[in-house]
Amino acid sequence: MALKKIFHFFPTPRYLKFSYVGVEISSDCLKYAELTNDGKGTGLGRHGIIPFPFTEDIFESESVKKALKDMKERDKVNFIKATLPEEMTYLFTLDVEGDNEVEIKNYIEFHLEENVPLSGGDALFDFYMIPGASKKAIVSVVSAQNVEKYISLFESVGIEPVAFMVESSSLSRSIIKRGSKEANLIVYLSEHKTVCSIVSDGFVQFSSTISSGGSLLTEVLKKQFNVSEEEARKMKETKGFTKQEGNEELFSMFMNSSSVLRDEIQRVAIFWQTHKDKDGKNPIQKIILCGRDAVMPGLADYLSSSLKIPVETANVWKNIPRYVDEVPPVNYRDSLDFGACLGLSLQGS
Repeated sequence: MALKKIFHFFPTPRYLKFSYVGVEISSDCLKYAELTNDGKGTGLGRHGIIPFPFTEDIFESESVKKALKDMKERDKVNFIKATLPEEMTYLFTLDVEGDNEVEIKNYIEFHLEENVPLSGGDALFDFYMIPGASKKAIVSVVSAQNVEKYISLFESVGIEPVAFMVESSSLSRSIIKRGSKEANLIVYLSEHKTVCSIVSDGFVQFSSTISSGGSLLTEVLKKQFNVSEEEARKMKETKGFTKQEGNEELFSMFMNSSSVLRDEIQRVAIFWQTHKDKDGKNPIQKIILCGRDAVMPGLADYLSSSLKIPVETANVWKNIPRYVDEVPPVNYRDSLDFGACLGLSLQGS
C-alpha cells in the first residue's frame, strides 16, 4: 500500500462503504470503537478496551500485537482508522499564499523546514484553512517513518488502516459540538500522559503533552497508604480532591501531585490568552476534561478555582443525536476513554 495513499487526517471518502473501527493505542492498552447504523440510527457498535503490560515502544511489543490480534478475532475487525500520538506530531499556524489547494499545499511544503525539524521528503502533512482568516492555515505534520511503522504494525496482524488522525483532533470531533466557534481547552487525562489542546473555530490550533497522567496519583497512593493498585484506584475514584472530614491528608497529597498538571494547563491557557488579541483568537470559554480520571471527585472544582476558568467533564456522545434522548450503552466514566475512538468514527466533521 502506498504511503501517500493512506496518510490522511480526515474522514474516509464516502464511496468507501466497508466498515471500520476507530483505534487508539496507548502505552498500556488498546481502545477501539465503531459507530454503525442498526436501523434505529447511528449508535455504538463494536468496542472494547484491551489492556497489556506498559511498554515504551509499541512497535516492538508482542503484547501490542497480541491485543490487536485479539481485537481482530473477537470483533472481526479488518479495517481501522487510528490515532497518531500527539507527541509524534507537529502543529503550527502559517500565513500562506496561493489561489487554490495545490498552490497552498506547495507553499506549505516549501516552508515546512522553517517550522518543524523534518525535511519535506521525510514529512507528511495536511492542513485546514482557518475560517474567516485571510489565508491562514493550521498545519499538522508527522514523520513519514512513524506512519510507516504504524502501517507495518497493523498489517503484520492482518489489519488494514484506512486513515490516521492526530489524537487531539479525533477527540475534539466527539466532544466539541459540531459547528462551535468558541475556544475551549481540552485536557485529555490518560494513564501515562496528559494532552492539553486548544480548539477554536472547530479546529485544534495548539497542543502540548506532558508525560504525567493518572498513574502518577495511583502510585502516590499505593506508596503513601501501602495499598494495592486496585485499592489505590478506588481511593482516587471515590475520594479524590474532596475536602470532607477525614480526607485532609489525601486532599493535600492530590494537591501536591497535581501541581504539574495544573501548571501545564495554566501555561497553555496563558499562552493562548496572551496571543488571542494579537492574532484575533477567541478567548477560552472553558476547560473540558476527558479520560476516566476526569470525573475524579473534586478535580473540576479544584482546577476551576485555581485557574479561574470554568471546568466541565466531556460528553463523548455530543455529536451523536441518538444519545440525546437514549441512554448510551457505556457508563459515563468508561465512555470518557472512548472519546478519540468515537471521533475517528464520526462522519462529516
